[in-house]
Amino acid sequence: MSAAILAVLFDADGVVFRTFDESSGLYLWKATAHEDIGLTEDQIGICFEKGFIDVITGKIGTMEYFEKVFETEPYKHSRVNAAQFVDYWLTKDSRVNEDTIAIVDLRFRDIWLQTKKP
Repeated sequence: MSAAILAVLFDADGVVFRTFDESSGLYLWKATAHEDIGLTEDQIGICFEKGFIDVITGKIGTMEYFEKVFETEPYKHSRVNAAQFVDYWLTKDSRVNEDTIAIVDLRFRDIWLQTKKP
């Protein structure tokens, strides 16, 4: 007998995954990016400017997009390549929000957690 699905949680950043610093509103994964991978706040900002909407809307793949970005001047001499940046970003941006999980666990007991990051 299969278990019935009792609840489905859709994650908008900050619900299932803790992605923001509550006091500053900034993404947690960026806090140590300069020390960890050598990219400045400006370089990270450029990564997610205009063209990133094409990733969100499925017009271009995540890796294809970042490979193009990392071929441009601001990144030519960076310590990381596109694949390393994406790995850093997604690894650091996957902190489970234990407060949310605790509330859901109290109500439903069994939790299956799945995410599809780009």
